[in-house]
Amino acid sequence: MYRFRHTVGFAAVLIFASVLHAQSPSNTAAAKTDSIEAKLHQRTSIKLDTLTAEQAIQKLQETHPLNLVIDWDGLKDKGLSRTQVLAGELNNVTIFEAITVVLQEAGCFDIPPVTPDGNLMRIIAQPKTETRVYVVSKILDRLQHELAPPSTAPSSGVPVTAADRLVQAINSHVEPETWRDNGGTIGSITTLGFRLVITQTPAALEKIESLLKQLEKDDAK
Repeated sequence: MYRFRHTVGFAAVLIFASVLHAQSPSNTAAAKTDSIEAKLHQRTSIKLDTLTAEQAIQKLQETHPLNLVIDWDGLKDKGLSRTQVLAGELNNVTIFEAITVVLQEAGCFDIPPVTPDGNLMRIIAQPKTETRVYVVSKILDRLQHELAPPSTAPSSGVPVTAADRLVQAINSHVEPETWRDNGGTIGSITTLGFRLVITQTPAALEKIESLLKQLEKDDAK
């Protein structure tokens, strides 16, 4: 039996996906993220005795309209059991803290970030990713030639490099909603000289390789 009162600390971290693209900021996306953050910081109390984890989440949804979607099946690998019977009560905690306690008591301690999806909030199993390194010197040489003299981003005045343009092209054409620079939680790209270090799902990496091959083929013409 446990009883939480007031604010408690948790190891789980909520990542609000609100990174905006430097070239095309989205006020709408930022507003939705702010709305979700505000809602999750509302305070609540809930009696958990005899409730399953799924019933506890449903009760929170009924008390505070959350539009929360939890990937119960996908999170089984992380130990989550929707039928785990809970005990105790939570008093005067934030909604996020309540969700965290329920999921931890149901066996999931590695809780994925809450991500906005329209009017929904999702806690879903993160797909497996790989990190690959691509040498893109030929593509960057052509792009750099096209950019001479260097152009600047209209909103920031920061010079746009050939690597910037290539990264933006990948972010825009290959599963754009998944990139961290676009507010996603999966993909990332780091430039190292004439190399791109890309972390993405295997399926997305295959698309990226196809795009890079096409760009190299265009250079050869």
